[in-house]
Amino acid sequence: MLDLSSEPNNIDERKLWFEYIKTLNERELQRAQRSGINTYVLLATLVALLYRFGPQLPQFINQPDNIVLGVTIFILLTINVCGVVMVTFAISMYCAGDTEFRAAPKSERTITSVVYALFALAGAGFICLECWVARSDIHLPRFGRYFLFAYAGWLVLNFVYPVVKFGQLAKKAKEIKNVLPRFTPFRTPPWTGLVFLPVGLIWLICGSILIVAYIRPLPDYGLRPIKAASISLIVIFIVGYMFLRSIGSVTRHKYFGLERDIVLNQMTPAEIRSKYLSEFTGPDMVQWLDDALAGLDAREDRLRRAQDSALDQSKEIAKINVEYRAERRERVQPIIKELAEAMGECLSHHTLLHTQMRLFITGYVTNEEAGALRVKFLDYDRRFKEFVKKRNERFLPLIEELTKLGDR
Repeated sequence: MLDLSSEPNNIDERKLWFEYIKTLNERELQRAQRSGINTYVLLATLVALLYRFGPQLPQFINQPDNIVLGVTIFILLTINVCGVVMVTFAISMYCAGDTEFRAAPKSERTITSVVYALFALAGAGFICLECWVARSDIHLPRFGRYFLFAYAGWLVLNFVYPVVKFGQLAKKAKEIKNVLPRFTPFRTPPWTGLVFLPVGLIWLICGSILIVAYIRPLPDYGLRPIKAASISLIVIFIVGYMFLRSIGSVTRHKYFGLERDIVLNQMTPAEIRSKYLSEFTGPDMVQWLDDALAGLDAREDRLRRAQDSALDQSKEIAKINVEYRAERRERVQPIIKELAEAMGECLSHHTLLHTQMRLFITGYVTNEEAGALRVKFLDYDRRFKEFVKKRNERFLPLIEELTKLGDR
Protein backbone atom coordinates (compact mmCIF):
# COMPACT_ATOMS: atom_id res chain seq x y z
CA MET A 1 0.00 0.00 0.00
CA LEU A 2 1.08 3.59 -0.61
CA ASP A 3 2.29 5.46 2.44
CA LEU A 4 0.82 8.98 2.56
CA SER A 5 4.10 10.25 3.93
CA SER A 6 6.08 8.89 0.99
CA GLU A 7 8.81 10.97 -0.57
CA PRO A 8 8.10 13.16 -3.63
CA ASN A 9 10.28 10.93 -5.83
CA ASN A 10 8.13 7.94 -4.91
CA ILE A 11 4.96 9.85 -5.80
CA ASP A 12 6.46 11.03 -9.10
CA GLU A 13 7.46 7.47 -9.99
CA ARG A 14 3.95 6.23 -9.23
CA LYS A 15 2.53 8.98 -11.45
CA LEU A 16 4.86 7.95 -14.29
CA TRP A 17 3.72 4.34 -13.96
CA PHE A 18 0.06 5.40 -14.01
CA GLU A 19 0.54 7.50 -17.14
CA TYR A 20 2.42 4.67 -18.83
CA ILE A 21 -0.29 2.08 -18.07
CA LYS A 22 -2.96 4.55 -19.18
CA THR A 23 -1.15 5.04 -22.51
CA LEU A 24 -0.98 1.27 -22.99
CA ASN A 25 -4.74 1.02 -22.40
CA GLU A 26 -5.40 3.69 -25.02
CA ARG A 27 -3.22 1.84 -27.53
CA GLU A 28 -5.08 -1.40 -26.83
CA LEU A 29 -8.41 0.35 -27.45
CA GLN A 30 -7.17 1.80 -30.75
CA ARG A 31 -5.84 -1.58 -31.83
CA ALA A 32 -9.16 -3.23 -30.94
CA GLN A 33 -11.07 -0.66 -33.00
CA ARG A 34 -8.84 -1.15 -36.05
CA SER A 35 -8.92 -4.93 -35.81
CA GLY A 36 -12.69 -4.93 -35.41
CA ILE A 37 -13.05 -3.70 -39.01
CA ASN A 38 -10.80 -6.51 -40.28
CA THR A 39 -12.81 -9.05 -38.32
CA TYR A 40 -16.08 -7.91 -39.90
CA VAL A 41 -14.54 -8.08 -43.38
CA LEU A 42 -13.29 -11.62 -42.78
CA LEU A 43 -16.64 -12.66 -41.33
CA ALA A 44 -18.46 -11.27 -44.36
CA THR A 45 -16.02 -13.11 -46.65
CA LEU A 46 -16.64 -16.35 -44.77
CA VAL A 47 -20.41 -15.99 -45.01
CA ALA A 48 -20.17 -15.18 -48.75
CA LEU A 49 -18.01 -18.25 -49.43
CA LEU A 50 -20.36 -20.54 -47.53
CA TYR A 51 -23.41 -19.04 -49.22
CA ARG A 52 -21.87 -19.30 -52.70
CA PHE A 53 -20.29 -22.73 -52.55
CA GLY A 54 -22.07 -24.46 -49.66
CA PRO A 55 -25.03 -25.69 -51.79
CA GLN A 56 -22.57 -27.34 -54.21
CA LEU A 57 -21.04 -29.48 -51.48
CA PRO A 58 -23.52 -32.44 -51.65
CA GLN A 59 -23.05 -32.74 -55.41
CA PHE A 60 -19.28 -32.66 -55.00
CA ILE A 61 -19.31 -35.34 -52.28
CA ASN A 62 -21.52 -37.68 -54.32
CA GLN A 63 -18.57 -38.34 -56.63
CA PRO A 64 -16.08 -40.45 -54.62
CA ASP A 65 -13.08 -39.53 -56.78
CA ASN A 66 -13.60 -35.86 -56.01
CA ILE A 67 -13.09 -36.45 -52.28
CA VAL A 68 -9.70 -38.15 -52.72
CA LEU A 69 -8.57 -35.60 -55.30
CA GLY A 70 -9.79 -32.67 -53.21
CA VAL A 71 -8.09 -33.92 -50.02
CA THR A 72 -4.82 -34.58 -51.86
CA ILE A 73 -4.78 -31.14 -53.46
CA PHE A 74 -5.74 -29.57 -50.12
CA ILE A 75 -2.75 -31.23 -48.43
CA LEU A 76 -0.36 -30.19 -51.20
CA LEU A 77 -1.65 -26.61 -51.15
CA THR A 78 -1.28 -26.50 -47.36
CA ILE A 79 2.32 -27.75 -47.59
CA ASN A 80 3.11 -25.03 -50.13
CA VAL A 81 1.52 -22.33 -47.97
CA CYS A 82 3.43 -23.59 -44.94
CA GLY A 83 6.60 -23.55 -47.02
CA VAL A 84 6.03 -19.89 -47.91
CA VAL A 85 5.35 -19.07 -44.24
CA MET A 86 8.51 -20.91 -43.15
CA VAL A 87 10.68 -19.12 -45.72
CA THR A 88 9.22 -15.74 -44.70
CA PHE A 89 9.72 -16.52 -41.01
CA ALA A 90 13.34 -17.62 -41.56
CA ILE A 91 14.19 -14.43 -43.45
CA SER A 92 12.44 -12.18 -40.91
CA MET A 93 14.15 -14.05 -38.05
CA TYR A 94 17.56 -13.38 -39.57
CA CYS A 95 16.81 -9.73 -40.37
CA ALA A 96 15.23 -8.97 -36.96
CA GLY A 97 18.38 -9.97 -35.05
CA ASP A 98 18.33 -10.85 -31.36
CA THR A 99 15.00 -10.48 -29.59
CA GLU A 100 14.28 -9.75 -25.93
CA PHE A 101 14.80 -12.75 -23.69
CA ARG A 102 11.78 -12.63 -21.39
CA ALA A 103 9.90 -15.15 -19.32
CA ALA A 104 6.30 -15.84 -20.28
CA PRO A 105 3.96 -13.62 -18.20
CA LYS A 106 1.16 -15.17 -16.16
CA SER A 107 -1.52 -13.67 -18.41
CA GLU A 108 -0.26 -15.64 -21.43
CA ARG A 109 0.68 -19.02 -19.97
CA THR A 110 -2.77 -20.62 -20.05
CA ILE A 111 -3.56 -19.16 -23.48
CA THR A 112 -0.25 -20.42 -24.87
CA SER A 113 -0.94 -23.93 -23.56
CA VAL A 114 -4.47 -23.94 -25.05
CA VAL A 115 -3.28 -22.65 -28.44
CA TYR A 116 -0.45 -25.18 -28.58
CA ALA A 117 -2.85 -28.02 -27.69
CA LEU A 118 -5.24 -26.94 -30.45
CA PHE A 119 -2.41 -26.67 -32.97
CA ALA A 120 -1.20 -30.12 -31.91
CA LEU A 121 -4.68 -31.58 -32.47
CA ALA A 122 -4.95 -29.89 -35.88
CA GLY A 123 -1.46 -31.10 -36.74
CA ALA A 124 -2.33 -34.65 -35.71
CA GLY A 125 -5.39 -34.55 -37.96
CA PHE A 126 -3.32 -33.21 -40.85
CA ILE A 127 -0.69 -35.94 -40.34
CA CYS A 128 -3.41 -38.61 -40.42
CA LEU A 129 -4.78 -37.12 -43.65
CA GLU A 130 -1.29 -37.13 -45.18
CA CYS A 131 -0.74 -40.79 -44.32
CA TRP A 132 -4.20 -41.72 -45.61
CA VAL A 133 -3.61 -39.93 -48.93
CA ALA A 134 -0.12 -41.41 -49.31
CA ARG A 135 -1.57 -44.91 -48.91
CA SER A 136 -4.88 -44.61 -50.81
CA ASP A 137 -4.49 -42.12 -53.68
CA ILE A 138 -3.62 -44.18 -56.77
CA HIS A 139 -2.95 -41.05 -58.85
CA LEU A 140 -0.10 -39.99 -56.55
CA PRO A 141 3.37 -40.87 -57.89
CA ARG A 142 5.85 -42.81 -55.75
CA PHE A 143 7.86 -39.66 -55.09
CA GLY A 144 4.69 -38.02 -53.79
CA ARG A 145 4.08 -40.84 -51.31
CA TYR A 146 7.61 -40.61 -49.91
CA PHE A 147 7.32 -36.83 -49.81
CA LEU A 148 4.10 -36.92 -47.77
CA PHE A 149 5.51 -39.47 -45.33
CA ALA A 150 8.65 -37.33 -44.94
CA TYR A 151 6.59 -34.21 -44.29
CA ALA A 152 4.46 -36.11 -41.77
CA GLY A 153 7.65 -37.15 -39.94
CA TRP A 154 8.83 -33.52 -39.98
CA LEU A 155 5.56 -32.40 -38.38
CA VAL A 156 5.74 -35.13 -35.73
CA LEU A 157 9.26 -33.98 -34.83
CA ASN A 158 8.15 -30.36 -34.55
CA PHE A 159 5.24 -31.24 -32.26
CA VAL A 160 6.98 -33.83 -30.08
CA TYR A 161 10.28 -32.01 -29.49
CA PRO A 162 8.72 -29.03 -27.60
CA VAL A 163 6.69 -31.42 -25.44
CA VAL A 164 9.85 -33.36 -24.52
CA LYS A 165 11.78 -30.16 -23.84
CA PHE A 166 9.15 -28.64 -21.59
CA GLY A 167 8.72 -32.04 -19.91
CA GLN A 168 12.40 -31.97 -18.98
CA LEU A 169 12.00 -28.49 -17.48
CA ALA A 170 8.94 -29.63 -15.54
CA LYS A 171 10.92 -32.60 -14.23
CA LYS A 172 13.72 -30.30 -13.08
CA ALA A 173 11.20 -28.05 -11.35
CA LYS A 174 9.73 -31.08 -9.60
CA GLU A 175 13.18 -32.24 -8.50
CA ILE A 176 14.09 -28.91 -6.94
CA LYS A 177 10.54 -28.52 -5.56
CA ASN A 178 10.24 -25.00 -6.89
CA VAL A 179 8.68 -23.14 -9.82
CA LEU A 180 11.05 -22.33 -12.67
CA PRO A 181 10.38 -19.17 -14.71
CA ARG A 182 9.06 -19.98 -18.17
CA PHE A 183 11.93 -18.74 -20.31
CA THR A 184 11.82 -20.33 -23.75
CA PRO A 185 14.33 -23.17 -24.16
CA PHE A 186 14.27 -22.68 -27.96
CA ARG A 187 16.05 -19.35 -28.22
CA THR A 188 18.64 -19.42 -31.00
CA PRO A 189 20.98 -16.90 -32.66
CA PRO A 190 19.59 -15.04 -35.69
CA TRP A 191 21.80 -16.92 -38.14
CA THR A 192 19.82 -20.10 -37.50
CA GLY A 193 17.16 -18.52 -39.71
CA LEU A 194 19.51 -19.21 -42.60
CA VAL A 195 19.46 -22.88 -41.59
CA PHE A 196 15.66 -23.05 -41.66
CA LEU A 197 15.52 -21.16 -44.96
CA PRO A 198 16.74 -24.05 -47.17
CA VAL A 199 14.45 -26.46 -45.29
CA GLY A 200 11.46 -24.26 -46.09
CA LEU A 201 12.62 -23.89 -49.68
CA ILE A 202 12.90 -27.67 -50.03
CA TRP A 203 9.31 -28.19 -48.86
CA LEU A 204 8.09 -25.34 -51.03
CA ILE A 205 9.88 -26.39 -54.22
CA CYS A 206 9.12 -30.10 -53.86
CA GLY A 207 5.51 -29.35 -52.97
CA SER A 208 5.11 -27.06 -55.99
CA ILE A 209 6.61 -29.64 -58.35
CA LEU A 210 4.42 -32.36 -56.90
CA ILE A 211 1.17 -30.42 -57.12
CA VAL A 212 1.84 -29.48 -60.77
CA ALA A 213 2.71 -33.09 -61.62
CA TYR A 214 -0.41 -34.30 -59.82
CA ILE A 215 -2.87 -31.85 -61.41
CA ARG A 216 -1.61 -32.00 -65.04
CA PRO A 217 -3.01 -35.44 -65.99
CA LEU A 218 -6.41 -34.77 -64.34
CA PRO A 219 -9.45 -33.89 -66.50
CA ASP A 220 -9.72 -30.09 -66.89
CA TYR A 221 -6.57 -29.96 -64.71
CA GLY A 222 -8.65 -30.89 -61.66
CA LEU A 223 -10.48 -27.56 -61.66
CA ARG A 224 -13.28 -28.59 -59.30
CA PRO A 225 -11.05 -30.33 -56.71
CA ILE A 226 -8.66 -27.36 -56.82
CA LYS A 227 -11.55 -24.99 -56.23
CA ALA A 228 -12.84 -27.11 -53.34
CA ALA A 229 -9.39 -27.43 -51.76
CA SER A 230 -8.66 -23.69 -52.11
CA ILE A 231 -12.00 -22.67 -50.61
CA SER A 232 -11.52 -25.12 -47.76
CA LEU A 233 -8.06 -23.70 -47.04
CA ILE A 234 -9.38 -20.12 -47.07
CA VAL A 235 -12.27 -21.02 -44.76
CA ILE A 236 -9.96 -22.79 -42.32
CA PHE A 237 -7.61 -19.79 -42.35
CA ILE A 238 -10.45 -17.34 -41.64
CA VAL A 239 -11.93 -19.48 -38.86
CA GLY A 240 -8.51 -20.06 -37.30
CA TYR A 241 -7.60 -16.38 -37.48
CA MET A 242 -10.89 -15.31 -35.89
CA PHE A 243 -10.51 -17.94 -33.19
CA LEU A 244 -7.00 -16.74 -32.33
CA ARG A 245 -8.25 -13.17 -32.30
CA SER A 246 -11.04 -14.10 -29.90
CA ILE A 247 -8.54 -15.80 -27.58
CA GLY A 248 -6.23 -12.80 -27.80
CA SER A 249 -9.10 -10.49 -26.83
CA VAL A 250 -9.18 -12.20 -23.43
CA THR A 251 -5.98 -10.36 -22.51
CA ARG A 252 -6.73 -7.25 -24.57
CA HIS A 253 -8.02 -5.37 -21.53
CA LYS A 254 -5.42 -6.72 -19.13
CA TYR A 255 -4.00 -3.26 -18.41
CA PHE A 256 -7.37 -1.91 -17.28
CA GLY A 257 -7.20 -4.01 -14.12
CA LEU A 258 -3.73 -2.71 -13.30
CA GLU A 259 -4.81 0.90 -13.91
CA ARG A 260 -7.78 0.36 -11.59
CA ASP A 261 -5.62 -1.23 -8.88
CA ILE A 262 -3.14 1.65 -9.00
CA VAL A 263 -5.95 4.06 -8.16
CA LEU A 264 -8.12 2.01 -5.82
CA ASN A 265 -5.44 0.07 -3.95
CA GLN A 266 -2.90 2.91 -3.89
CA MET A 267 -0.13 0.62 -5.10
CA THR A 268 3.48 1.63 -4.58
CA PRO A 269 5.89 1.86 -7.55
CA ALA A 270 7.57 -1.36 -6.41
CA GLU A 271 4.20 -3.18 -6.36
CA ILE A 272 3.27 -1.79 -9.78
CA ARG A 273 6.60 -2.87 -11.27
CA SER A 274 6.36 -6.35 -9.76
CA LYS A 275 2.82 -6.93 -11.06
CA TYR A 276 3.61 -5.45 -14.47
CA LEU A 277 6.64 -7.70 -14.99
CA SER A 278 5.14 -10.92 -13.61
CA GLU A 279 1.66 -10.70 -15.18
CA PHE A 280 1.97 -8.66 -18.37
CA THR A 281 5.41 -8.48 -20.01
CA GLY A 282 7.41 -11.07 -18.10
CA PRO A 283 10.84 -10.22 -16.65
CA ASP A 284 13.96 -10.42 -18.77
CA MET A 285 16.97 -12.43 -17.63
CA VAL A 286 18.64 -9.63 -15.66
CA GLN A 287 15.37 -8.47 -14.07
CA TRP A 288 14.53 -12.01 -13.00
CA LEU A 289 18.00 -12.50 -11.50
CA ASP A 290 17.77 -9.17 -9.65
CA ASP A 291 14.39 -10.11 -8.20
CA ALA A 292 15.58 -13.64 -7.36
CA LEU A 293 18.67 -12.29 -5.57
CA ALA A 294 16.47 -9.81 -3.71
CA GLY A 295 14.28 -12.73 -2.66
CA LEU A 296 17.39 -14.55 -1.51
CA ASP A 297 18.34 -11.52 0.60
CA ALA A 298 14.97 -11.66 2.35
CA ARG A 299 15.30 -15.39 3.05
CA GLU A 300 18.85 -15.04 4.34
CA ASP A 301 17.70 -12.18 6.58
CA ARG A 302 14.97 -14.41 7.98
CA LEU A 303 17.55 -17.14 8.58
CA ARG A 304 19.85 -14.72 10.42
CA ARG A 305 16.99 -13.58 12.62
CA ALA A 306 16.01 -17.18 13.31
CA GLN A 307 19.63 -17.98 14.24
CA ASP A 308 19.91 -14.98 16.59
CA SER A 309 16.60 -15.84 18.20
CA ALA A 310 17.62 -19.49 18.59
CA LEU A 311 20.90 -18.52 20.28
CA ASP A 312 19.13 -16.19 22.73
CA GLN A 313 16.40 -18.67 23.57
CA SER A 314 18.84 -21.57 23.92
CA LYS A 315 20.55 -19.69 26.75
CA GLU A 316 17.21 -19.30 28.54
CA ILE A 317 16.28 -22.94 27.99
CA ALA A 318 19.66 -24.06 29.33
CA LYS A 319 18.78 -22.38 32.64
CA ILE A 320 15.71 -24.62 33.05
CA ASN A 321 16.29 -27.48 35.45
CA VAL A 322 17.07 -30.75 33.66
CA GLU A 323 14.27 -32.38 35.64
CA TYR A 324 11.76 -30.44 33.53
CA ARG A 325 12.66 -32.26 30.34
CA ALA A 326 9.19 -31.98 28.84
CA GLU A 327 9.20 -28.21 29.21
CA ARG A 328 12.66 -27.94 27.69
CA ARG A 329 11.62 -30.11 24.74
CA GLU A 330 8.40 -28.16 24.24
CA ARG A 331 10.27 -24.85 24.08
CA VAL A 332 13.02 -26.21 21.85
CA GLN A 333 10.80 -27.76 19.16
CA PRO A 334 9.31 -24.51 17.71
CA ILE A 335 12.81 -22.96 17.66
CA ILE A 336 14.17 -25.91 15.71
CA LYS A 337 11.18 -25.82 13.37
CA GLU A 338 11.60 -22.09 12.64
CA LEU A 339 15.34 -22.46 12.05
CA ALA A 340 14.90 -25.55 9.84
CA GLU A 341 12.16 -23.87 7.77
CA ALA A 342 14.24 -20.72 7.27
CA MET A 343 17.25 -22.80 6.27
CA GLY A 344 15.09 -24.93 3.94
CA GLU A 345 13.72 -21.82 2.21
CA CYS A 346 17.25 -20.51 1.65
CA LEU A 347 18.41 -23.86 0.30
CA SER A 348 15.37 -24.11 -2.02
CA HIS A 349 15.96 -20.61 -3.37
CA HIS A 350 19.67 -21.33 -3.86
CA THR A 351 18.72 -24.47 -5.79
CA LEU A 352 16.30 -22.47 -7.95
CA LEU A 353 18.97 -19.87 -8.75
CA HIS A 354 21.60 -22.54 -9.41
CA THR A 355 19.30 -24.50 -11.76
CA GLN A 356 18.09 -21.46 -13.70
CA MET A 357 21.60 -20.02 -14.04
CA ARG A 358 22.79 -23.31 -15.50
CA LEU A 359 19.92 -23.11 -18.01
CA PHE A 360 20.94 -19.54 -18.88
CA ILE A 361 24.59 -20.50 -19.27
CA THR A 362 23.91 -23.57 -21.42
CA GLY A 363 21.40 -21.69 -23.62
CA TYR A 364 22.00 -18.95 -26.14
CA VAL A 365 22.56 -15.43 -24.79
CA THR A 366 23.83 -12.28 -26.46
CA ASN A 367 27.24 -10.80 -25.61
CA GLU A 368 25.60 -8.12 -23.49
CA GLU A 369 23.50 -10.69 -21.64
CA ALA A 370 26.55 -12.93 -21.19
CA GLY A 371 28.44 -10.07 -19.52
CA ALA A 372 25.57 -9.33 -17.13
CA LEU A 373 25.12 -13.03 -16.44
CA ARG A 374 28.82 -13.44 -15.66
CA VAL A 375 28.66 -10.66 -13.05
CA LYS A 376 25.50 -12.08 -11.46
CA PHE A 377 26.91 -15.60 -11.46
CA LEU A 378 30.16 -14.57 -9.73
CA ASP A 379 28.17 -12.71 -7.07
CA TYR A 380 25.79 -15.64 -6.59
CA ASP A 381 28.60 -18.22 -6.54
CA ARG A 382 30.29 -16.31 -3.71
CA ARG A 383 27.05 -16.12 -1.75
CA PHE A 384 26.29 -19.80 -2.28
CA LYS A 385 29.72 -20.83 -0.96
CA GLU A 386 29.20 -18.60 2.07
CA PHE A 387 25.78 -20.15 2.67
CA VAL A 388 27.15 -23.71 2.47
CA LYS A 389 29.93 -22.80 4.88
CA LYS A 390 27.52 -21.20 7.38
CA ARG A 391 25.10 -24.11 7.01
CA ASN A 392 27.78 -26.67 7.87
CA GLU A 393 29.55 -24.62 10.56
CA ARG A 394 26.67 -22.75 12.22
CA PHE A 395 23.12 -23.76 11.36
CA LEU A 396 23.36 -27.57 11.41
CA PRO A 397 25.49 -27.63 14.63
CA LEU A 398 23.01 -25.20 16.20
CA ILE A 399 20.07 -27.46 15.33
CA GLU A 400 21.98 -30.45 16.71
CA GLU A 401 22.78 -28.53 19.89
CA LEU A 402 19.14 -27.50 20.33
CA THR A 403 18.03 -31.10 19.78
CA LYS A 404 20.39 -32.30 22.50
CA LEU A 405 19.27 -29.47 24.76
CA GLY A 406 15.66 -30.65 24.48
CA ASP A 407 16.61 -34.28 25.15
CA ARG A 408 18.55 -33.59 28.36
